[in-house]
Amino acid sequence: MYCTIGTRNPLYNTSMGKAILAFLLPEKRDALLDRIALTRCTPNTITNREELIEHLQMVRERGYAIDDMENEEGIRCLGAPILDYSGEVIGALSVSGPAHRLPDARIADLAEPVMQTARTISSKLGYTSIR
Repeated sequence: MYCTIGTRNPLYNTSMGKAILAFLLPEKRDALLDRIALTRCTPNTITNREELIEHLQMVRERGYAIDDMENEEGIRCLGAPILDYSGEVIGALSVSGPAHRLPDARIADLAEPVMQTARTISSKLGYTSIR
């Protein structure tokens, strides 16, 4: 994995970024997307705004996001939002690994612990109504 402290990645093709976008109010999400060019990083990158918004709705419904080799080939990530006392998304957390070590079945196994950890952090920030 290519990862350096302080590196920034696009919101639209990482699990943490998609978790943040999915849990923003639509007007805040749209304002951010207005400023972003959806550039292809890998063959899996979503570059169509309408498709991305549909994808973000699915992320919001299930409570976590997946970066399915969208930012870096061969790497999959699973992320969940962190919410503050007011219910505003303020960050996210994720687990990442080589795609061959994170097949769909493994993602399903990791989803609940990742969401539970995000819920625990959110509750420590005063949020009381996360799934």
